[in-house]
Amino acid sequence: MKWIYWLKPGLQMKRWLLLGLAGIVMISAALAYFWRAMELNLPGATAVAAGLTGLLLLILSLHQGILSLMRNLDRIPRTETVQSEHDRLVQMVYDRQVLSKGRRIVVIGGGTGLSVLLRGMKQVTTNISAIVTVADDGGGSGVLREDLGMLPPGDIRSCLLALAEMEPTMEALLQYRFTEGVLKGQSFGNLFVASMNGISDSFEEAVKKMGEVLAVKGQVLPVTLEDLTLYAQLKNGKVIKGESNIPLKCQEENSPIDFVFIRPRKPAALPEVLTAIDGAEAIVLGPGSLYTSIIPNLLVSAVTERINQSKAVKIYLPNLMTQPGETDRYAVVDHVEALMSNTGLAHLDYVLANAQKVPQAIVDKYRLEGAEMVLPNAEDHQRLKESDIQLMEVNAVDIRKEYVRHDALTISRIIHDQLIPEKHRATLLHKTAAH
Repeated sequence: MKWIYWLKPGLQMKRWLLLGLAGIVMISAALAYFWRAMELNLPGATAVAAGLTGLLLLILSLHQGILSLMRNLDRIPRTETVQSEHDRLVQMVYDRQVLSKGRRIVVIGGGTGLSVLLRGMKQVTTNISAIVTVADDGGGSGVLREDLGMLPPGDIRSCLLALAEMEPTMEALLQYRFTEGVLKGQSFGNLFVASMNGISDSFEEAVKKMGEVLAVKGQVLPVTLEDLTLYAQLKNGKVIKGESNIPLKCQEENSPIDFVFIRPRKPAALPEVLTAIDGAEAIVLGPGSLYTSIIPNLLVSAVTERINQSKAVKIYLPNLMTQPGETDRYAVVDHVEALMSNTGLAHLDYVLANAQKVPQAIVDKYRLEGAEMVLPNAEDHQRLKESDIQLMEVNAVDIRKEYVRHDALTISRIIHDQLIPEKHRATLLHKTAAH
């Protein structure tokens, strides 16, 4: 009685297969009528052979089509929002038919701010290129950088996880930090990147392989494969070596940053980075630490030169809060002027600054840590207008566990849907097709 099991409800495919077969029978009957009306006759054996061949082709196409669908379905990991086979199928179709046609956006930065934005960006397009700083020398990344002689994996790991679609358990595993022993403070995800680097020919290849393993939407690219060291010269003339030391020494010296620079002075940009910039419809700088996450990428001269040559819309996202030791008492326009004066960046089109206030309890909490909200004011508007930069105020705060973050989805939709003119996009698409 196995045939009874076939009749039980399941994926609701049998009803549509039967409907399709009914349609084929009806079309065949209509074709047979017109065939007879035209007085065309086939020998019996030929008609039978044609019918069997047609049936076999139909079965083969259905079989291979379903296998192809299931192979693609298996590549989509289960996540908190994609649990059932139906949801996974819908997600796959949506990604391929909608998000894959989204705007080509390059996001440049590092640290927590960049990974937060990418989680929203992947919901509006899969054509994302995240260009990440490799100047990090603190924490677990710094240890691996020193011990293994590899580029720091921390920011790369965070961006890969932000763009990935994976089961919650896998994400928790890759984010896990050891709490004791020789691995205390080290992230399992960093060790994963280090392991992948060990079995790859280059760090670039390791990042690509990890992206494939995690089903990353878009691509994550280190700005260079050279070993960078970040330096800061303070207003008092002292020079600080090392990205992780800069904020601390600024506070100890009670002296703000005058400018930052890197060694080696002229590292080679990763070719894929330049290609991504050339094809971008929008280039987004930030959010993230101004001097230690965003500017280091722009100190790679080839990157800034390509940005200046690009016709893409150029957007800067200042942090929601000032950063102790880096941007104390900075207004929106101070962020922009520091960005421009420390790099060869020629122009920005937009500055997206948050205008949404947060509860006083949150403000007080951050104030105890030496941070203040960065809210746009009339002077910011006036001075940026004089530089032909449009300051756009947005309500884009997301508060979780008393920590203030950008509302990544809101920001991403504004960038994707509002800031890239259609005619500008058509020009870029024509240019890309020509190449």
